[in-house]
Amino acid sequence: MPSYKRRSSERIIVKSTGGAAAQVLTLLSAIYVSKTLKKPFLLRHYPYGTGGYYPFAISSLLNSLELENEYQLTKGFDDSSKISVGAIAENHPIFKSGMNREKIFEFLRKIQIDSFLLRIRGEWAIKYSANRLNNIPQNSKMISGGYFPFRDSESIRDLASRFKKSGFPNIFYPEPDLGFEVGAVIHYRLGNKRTAFSHPELGGAVNGIIDPLIFKEILNTNNVKGEIYVVSDEPELAKQLLNEVGIKAIFNPLGKNLWFDLKLMANSKLLICPWSTVSQLAISCIQNENIEIYYPDQTGDGSRAKWKVENVIFYTPKYLPPSHRIFNEAFVSLDSNHEVYKENNSEDGINES
Repeated sequence: MPSYKRRSSERIIVKSTGGAAAQVLTLLSAIYVSKTLKKPFLLRHYPYGTGGYYPFAISSLLNSLELENEYQLTKGFDDSSKISVGAIAENHPIFKSGMNREKIFEFLRKIQIDSFLLRIRGEWAIKYSANRLNNIPQNSKMISGGYFPFRDSESIRDLASRFKKSGFPNIFYPEPDLGFEVGAVIHYRLGNKRTAFSHPELGGAVNGIIDPLIFKEILNTNNVKGEIYVVSDEPELAKQLLNEVGIKAIFNPLGKNLWFDLKLMANSKLLICPWSTVSQLAISCIQNENIEIYYPDQTGDGSRAKWKVENVIFYTPKYLPPSHRIFNEAFVSLDSNHEVYKENNSEDGINES
């Protein structure tokens, strides 16, 4: 038997989808599961698993035995087109007319029998549940999402060590002398959420785009000392939306990509989040006990958060209406959003002036 197959059978396979933040959150879960089950893990990434294209961005955080050597394609999807990072894969099965495997499985998820069927084949779905994460059967062959924010000191130390060895920015601990004071950071997730009504299959309408007035209400209830910063996949537009409600925010002076945004978040006194994987990763990784983190208590369809993390304050979100101009403008992914997918994505390799 080839050594690769032998290694695979001895490991718990952890399925990964989504962008770089989702991949790190998956890795954190994989580290935790591996420790809990006393079984090494193998990460299997599906670059088109969310309906958009997100290649693997964190290979330098894993050793050669932890990462499967080939990307996995969604069944029924022909990877024949050249699309940019973050772009919608228009020929993905979920967008095609008629019935197919992806649509059947989506239906099974809605009627909540997918977990049972997955279990038959040895797959354990986490489904944003701390109870399911902590009770994975020892004989499970693989685990799948959704992964969620949690803090485990041993797993975080492992992840932080991987970041340091790879030359990635410190997204875990506040810097003793950053050179400027961070009063508050608003993470404003826009991007493909603007396809909420043009491509509802992607789930953007469920999470929605937060009305910036909610951010203003949170700021008004806190005595913020220092500047207010905004981080976003579309920082110019995010800053404009905040300015329209009277929030004067400035851009991240550390750099223009995901890792520097997370580093700024780790050095904040107040962090205000939308429902987003980037924010969930920040919640998991930030080890600053003095920071207050605001996070929505539900999605746009009323689904509640199934986890609790120290220092996280839940708020009730409100969303921009479908008539808002933001949903009629095309999302153009910035080059800086793609930096983390380049081979050399360490701190020294991506710093921009």
